[in-house]
Amino acid sequence: MHFQPICDDCKRSVGLEEMTCIKCSGKISFSYDKKIPIFDNSIKGLSRFWSRLPLVNPEQRVSLGEGGTPLIKFSLSGFSNLYIKNEMGNPTGSHKDRQLSIAISHAITLKKKVSVLASAGSTGLANSAYAARAGIKSLVFTGSSARSDRVYPIHL
Repeated sequence: MHFQPICDDCKRSVGLEEMTCIKCSGKISFSYDKKIPIFDNSIKGLSRFWSRLPLVNPEQRVSLGEGGTPLIKFSLSGFSNLYIKNEMGNPTGSHKDRQLSIAISHAITLKKKVSVLASAGSTGLANSAYAARAGIKSLVFTGSSARSDRVYPIHL
């Protein structure tokens, strides 16, 4: 495996399924094999960073074609080299597509059947799209103030 989950606090190696360290409750980070180059320029989009993604099987990543969104040169007085990343070019129009691609891919590795989260809109939208692509259920909890074009309410 090209990465190892470790606890930020006690530096203990942890399992893939752990959300926090079971020894000290510390947050989890990842240590990557630094002998592998960061970029794989033979691949487009997010997958070109496979060596720095915490995925057991990067080639089986759940994808809708996210990443590769354009950089747009922006003119602003005093800033001669300013670019803005246009994340609306992602499949769901959300800046959350990359993160949910990784999260749902990890869920599939752990053989999970449902992805559940709370969202104000964009995260839930991306979660639903990537879960559908992966063939698992998505359950999103949101407040009543969420944008109506981002939710399909089900009254329980």
